[in-house]
Amino acid sequence: MAATEPTKRPRKAPRKNPAGRAKRAASGGKVGSGGRNHKDAGTSPWEWAAAAVGAAILVAIVGFLTYESIARPPQPRPEIVANAAAPVPLAHGAFLVPIAVENLGHATGAGVSVSGTLIGPDGAVVEASTVTFSFVAQHSTETGGLYFAADPRTLRLVLRVEGYTDP
Repeated sequence: MAATEPTKRPRKAPRKNPAGRAKRAASGGKVGSGGRNHKDAGTSPWEWAAAAVGAAILVAIVGFLTYESIARPPQPRPEIVANAAAPVPLAHGAFLVPIAVENLGHATGAGVSVSGTLIGPDGAVVEASTVTFSFVAQHSTETGGLYFAADPRTLRLVLRVEGYTDP
């Protein structure tokens, strides 16, 4: 029998080196490894945790802004109410009526004017006093007081929010 010669494959022409081959040779065969070991090639649990926290914060902010855009009226206005506390007699014979002004609305009121009127038993106005608050922010309470010469404990006190300006 005749010995058979192994069939020779035709050799391919050498290809030009792509730019990445030189890089692979310099980094130990891994392109863009950045010095990581092969076992660290995936995303670490800390990276996933940071991404989850960032996503939660983003969802919370978008949710809050969506809620605020739906819950607020299109043209917010202040809704200001005034309440009086018990009158306090002062040393020089006058009386102080502490008041709290609360803004229940969605906008700040500036220059909020509140008047207090003392009404006698016959329905006549005995005395009036006015106080102005510089600002009453939305969903907040400011305090102040009204001074009277007559005793508010023996008369009927009527509080009235007279007005405000837009800041």
